[in-house]
Amino acid sequence: MTTLRQLCHILISLLLCLAVLVLSGRPAGAVFVPFDFGNWQYEAPADVTITETPGRVNKTFGLTLTTTFTDLNPKVITLQTSPMHNEDERFFMFDMKITNGLAAGNNWGGFIIKTLDLIDPLPHTPGLDHPKWAHIHPRHNSPNAGAPAGSPTGPNYAQFTTLDPDVSNGIEVLTLSGGTVPVGNTWMPQRIRLHDKNALGDMFISSDTISFDQIGPMAFQLVLQPVVPEPGTLALFGSGLVALTLWKRRHGRTV
Repeated sequence: MTTLRQLCHILISLLLCLAVLVLSGRPAGAVFVPFDFGNWQYEAPADVTITETPGRVNKTFGLTLTTTFTDLNPKVITLQTSPMHNEDERFFMFDMKITNGLAAGNNWGGFIIKTLDLIDPLPHTPGLDHPKWAHIHPRHNSPNAGAPAGSPTGPNYAQFTTLDPDVSNGIEVLTLSGGTVPVGNTWMPQRIRLHDKNALGDMFISSDTISFDQIGPMAFQLVLQPVVPEPGTLALFGSGLVALTLWKRRHGRTV
């Protein structure tokens, strides 16, 4: 039997998907900023900054994302391989500095992190350790890129203690709760791990005595959204579900 918590999680995911579908149509002339480490670039809202952590661990790049939410609309950041550049896979380890800039009385009771792959088609098969589509690893044992020996490993979600789902394999939606970020405070999670493999990433070709992954382009969106608990939350999610259903009937599912 579906619990209320599970139902809320489903409705949150559907509402967030609708918001991403609306926002993902980037305007013509969107400017992508190249990362210093090369081969990847990103496009983000004007109030989002991303800086890089020197060094790397294997195929992992370390990044720090800073922004402020003055409303509950999701922020969408697009990351993709640079033109004419192909890779087999890439990890990203995010530290974040996200300020609650809402009006008084709107303390955050949770936060949603979502990835939306722009190349691999839906539907996606859950329960895989490293799926081809862009995903989040809520639990892991990896350090920040470039961290010295003995540095902390695994994620630190700061104020939030409850993860849904609380797993180590790849997922597309992570809902955090069990804590509070008051208005005016900054939430500073660390070592949030994202991973993407290109659409051919699990297909192998042979070259004499070795086999290796095929390479290709990658592109995905990172979606961030705070949650303010209130009595009308479920009604809002219900409205989002209806809107998503109507949108799909009119336009069909697209990636």
